[in-house]
Amino acid sequence: LEYITAAILAPNCGNAQCHSSFRREDDYAFDTVDEARITFATYPGLIVPSDPNESVLYQTLVSPGGKNQPLRMPYDQPLANRDVELIYHWIDEGAEGLVAP
Repeated sequence: LEYITAAILAPNCGNAQCHSSFRREDDYAFDTVDEARITFATYPGLIVPSDPNESVLYQTLVSPGGKNQPLRMPYDQPLANRDVELIYHWIDEGAEGLVAP
């Protein structure tokens, strides 16, 4: 979680306009590891450890959008494929770090 937050979530999702501790769009904050941990604990469906296809975070990152589909995020500039793949593998391998050591 520490690397995923620092390298991907904070710079791409946790900016001041969206999912920061200040703005909390949809009540999510991803600008720090602690805030990401709180968000994932508060909304357990965002990450389903070992099941990226059931994880709302992953589904939102790969959504084609359109009718009955969530808007792909970040909506203004989708994540690089390598970042999406890294999140997929992190979730698939159990989403280490969701609980503080």
